[in-house]
Amino acid sequence: MNNYQKAFESYLKLTDEKERFFDYLSEVIQKFKIKSILDIGAGNGDLAIPLSGVVERYVAVERNKNFIRILESKNLEVIQGDFLEEELPIKSKFDLVLCSYVIPHEDSSDKFISKAFHHVKWGGQLLIITHTNPQVELGNFCENLDLENEWNDPTFSPRMIELLSKLGEVKQKNLSTAIISDNLEDLFLALSFGFSIGSEEKEKLFFEKKHEAFKFLEKNYSKDGKYIFPFKHEIIHCKKT
Repeated sequence: MNNYQKAFESYLKLTDEKERFFDYLSEVIQKFKIKSILDIGAGNGDLAIPLSGVVERYVAVERNKNFIRILESKNLEVIQGDFLEEELPIKSKFDLVLCSYVIPHEDSSDKFISKAFHHVKWGGQLLIITHTNPQVELGNFCENLDLENEWNDPTFSPRMIELLSKLGEVKQKNLSTAIISDNLEDLFLALSFGFSIGSEEKEKLFFEKKHEAFKFLEKNYSKDGKYIFPFKHEIIHCKKT
């Protein structure tokens, strides 16, 4: 897909997510004396690399070959493959199992969560990071462009909480971040990643709305020469007791 990698890189460049997530996870690591992390869907290393430096053992699970090359080039321990569909050689259990933006994109979320929780030590935690639902800003943006937005599913969080409550002790927290840019083209490209999540069909639909999107973003998200598009994230902890 021609635009997807560019969109992903633009999103990472413009968002303050990495810093906000790392600060939050650092607090969790310190508070709960986390020594080992299994990161399912570790991505390109922006969060994986700093996290690996603050625990005794960090293991990344990743299926994207480009991301695997990046992670291995940083001498990280990487298990390659599809966590949901394959039986991967994950032999040990971990103080923290991290699932950042992988749960909503899986068709079988119940199976995914059960498999992830299996790798949590007793007293350890499964930590899920996802968008709050409904995602108001992105929802309004998509609604104004007549685009269907999967992130505006008000049933997602209650379903996750119900499932996780059967497994362990659940706590929730919200965290706010933003895409910040002085260039409208870059902001649009970053938002295309948030909308399409790897779907070529959705990416095409999004780019067909480029003119309308520019007008909407200019009107609603321009301030003092910059464009600021907010996101809200939900962090769900499930402690194995």
